[in-house]
Amino acid sequence: MSERKKSKAELVRDEILRQIRIGNFARGAVLPPERELAEQLDASYMTVRKAVGQLVDEHYLERQPGVGTFVQAKISEKRLSKILAVVVPAYNAPEHFEFLNYVCRLADTENYLPRVVLARSWDDRAILDAYQNCDAMVIFCGDVTKFSNLLRQKTQDNTRPVVVIGSCAHLHGFDAVCGVPYGAADAVMDLLIRNGHRHIGCVTQYIEKDGKKIPLDSELFGSWSRRVSMLPGNSDIDKLLIDVKVPAFEQPHPKIYERLKNMGENLPFTAILSPTSMVCGVLAALNDLGKKIPEDISVATIGDRQEIEFLRPRLTHFSVPLREHAVKALELIRFRENNPDAPPQWGMITEHFIEGETLRDISK
Repeated sequence: MSERKKSKAELVRDEILRQIRIGNFARGAVLPPERELAEQLDASYMTVRKAVGQLVDEHYLERQPGVGTFVQAKISEKRLSKILAVVVPAYNAPEHFEFLNYVCRLADTENYLPRVVLARSWDDRAILDAYQNCDAMVIFCGDVTKFSNLLRQKTQDNTRPVVVIGSCAHLHGFDAVCGVPYGAADAVMDLLIRNGHRHIGCVTQYIEKDGKKIPLDSELFGSWSRRVSMLPGNSDIDKLLIDVKVPAFEQPHPKIYERLKNMGENLPFTAILSPTSMVCGVLAALNDLGKKIPEDISVATIGDRQEIEFLRPRLTHFSVPLREHAVKALELIRFRENNPDAPPQWGMITEHFIEGETLRDISK
């Protein structure tokens, strides 16, 4: 027996449900007016009304007379995946996409549908729009001290879990995942100093605001500048700073490579501290300058990149695993769902030291 052909109302019902399932309408979200839906779906008003009525009967939708039609706020996760908004800054840093890789894979196993938001600033309305149309939110590299008042107010209303990655946001009322402040940066500086290095270069990106340079990796830059300024012979630490401004959506490696190459063969440092996300430019520049690693220049890095283990020579670095950040974030989201009134939680990430081949001990 041939399969029964679906009616127009059933086809419209299927399309509205598909839009809900792919995250265009989250739990609790309001649908467009039925006449607007009819125009969008190329169907009559009565057909759409009948299709919406079917979804109301199936408990996917709820009509509120005089207000509108809403997606049911409480639908079993077995029937409908939850939506996880993942916010990352729009400036191009490789670790952003590394984190997205991990969190999207984990979200799938947790029955979350990830929706990515690239935010150009913490005033970006796209963040609030995503928050209002999701079941939970993760904000990567979120500096809560720079959040707009509206963003802070909305994301702390406890209507859905919000986890901030990479800063001590728990001190400001958010659930947070991060390491000990300055932990990895101080650890790598301690290592370099113990090995006799006093003139230590630092690689970092910056943005310009109000005529001032603002380092993007404030933890790394802060620890380096604080420690290196106390070492003898470093009266002008600007000579040790390898900072570059990277245009949005461009990779940092070419800029770092160009900056180091332009410094010439007489480099003012015996060691370079770099985020793993920019170390490829460092290694290439040193190689093309004829510098041997670590005989001429030592290199130490902080961060986590999947390709690090394949670089040669093998890097000496402190790994701050991004996958662990993603795991902790999902754990905090589940915790917050079950404990909405609990105080702010802190998921701490511990760095792992990887002893490579790029650090020379010159203290002996």
